[in-house]
Amino acid sequence: MMAPRPPLVLVCGWIGGSARAVTKYTPIFHRLGYETTVVPSTIKHFYLTPEATHPEVAARIRASTSPDEELVLIPHMLSNGGCISWYAIQRHLNQAGVRFHVPAMIFDSAPHSINGFHMYDASVGTSLDSILDSWKVESRVQRAVLGGALRLGWISVVARWAVAGELDPVKRNLAQLIERDAAVPKLFLYSDGDQLISSTEVEGAIAKATAFGTTVESVNFGSSPHVSHYVHAPEAYEAAVDAFLAKHVH
Repeated sequence: MMAPRPPLVLVCGWIGGSARAVTKYTPIFHRLGYETTVVPSTIKHFYLTPEATHPEVAARIRASTSPDEELVLIPHMLSNGGCISWYAIQRHLNQAGVRFHVPAMIFDSAPHSINGFHMYDASVGTSLDSILDSWKVESRVQRAVLGGALRLGWISVVARWAVAGELDPVKRNLAQLIERDAAVPKLFLYSDGDQLISSTEVEGAIAKATAFGTTVESVNFGSSPHVSHYVHAPEAYEAAVDAFLAKHVH
């Protein structure tokens, strides 16, 4: 009898995160004996439908799976981009009839629960300004130009989904991954220092998940910036992931 296939972790990167940057998370899971697939995300995924997002990733997973096999899949989602990617891949696999089980989900710097593309307030402006800070843009003129471009981009995403009459990606993440998938245990890795998806946003998602009866664990990494918690505190990050998966993946 063949040994069962190890769990497959989909390390789903943040918007604009390079494959190289996202790959740095894979040793966490390799040390547990798990397989990994790296799924980068780009700005276009804010505009694409789930049907048009990562069909090639789902196709590779399907091709590597026998018809009588049930995969154990664990999404490790980094920011909104990671959530968008996993939601799309999950849909593709379901539609293709691939048998799989998700025993646990990991959220890093995600998701939004209050604000999003459907609304714009001071906190959103702060989030966009934090992107400029991460780019180390100091010139007032450059900040004005790039800041205006980011705000126009925000509005364009709102318009794209409003015209389609569908949920924007941020609202979709909350509705599908927190509400619909309430039965799946979840680990939230976040921080007070995250200016892009604040601790208030993540704690709102935690509260919603808890209200739905989800088994929830969380770690607040204090001053760590957005999607930098592993770099900020690698030992604590890996220990949290290891302990969580030990409880829920068998």
